[in-house]
Amino acid sequence: MPFSILAVDCSEAAYLSFSISIREGTRIDIRPEVIEQAKKQIRKHKLTDKMPTVIVSGGFGQGKLDDRSYDYIWCFQVFHVLEDDLVDACLRQVSRVLAQNGLFYADINATCEERRWKEFPYVRRPLRFYEDL
Repeated sequence: MPFSILAVDCSEAAYLSFSISIREGTRIDIRPEVIEQAKKQIRKHKLTDKMPTVIVSGGFGQGKLDDRSYDYIWCFQVFHVLEDDLVDACLRQVSRVLAQNGLFYADINATCEERRWKEFPYVRRPLRFYEDL
């Protein structure tokens, strides 16, 4: 049965979301150059027939996703490059667009040392931080 998926990043791994049986696939990233790369990957892997949506957004799709809802939301290697207030904003947006009985997948950094990755911080937070949001 086809389903909808929202990926809050444009990592190479998330292209799997366009290669499986979906009725709607949306990709969001804050970096315009990454969105352009995503469009190239969609063409390269011949996924244009799935009509994926790729969006540049600094607000996790806020104001751009309208009344859409998603069966699955994928947020891989995102939270540990966000400041605390942006993690909260992302989770609020996920709560808004996740379908009833939908599933949300994310990873966190609870053990690696803090550093920078490209223009982003690489933040370590205890699990409790996420539980308290």
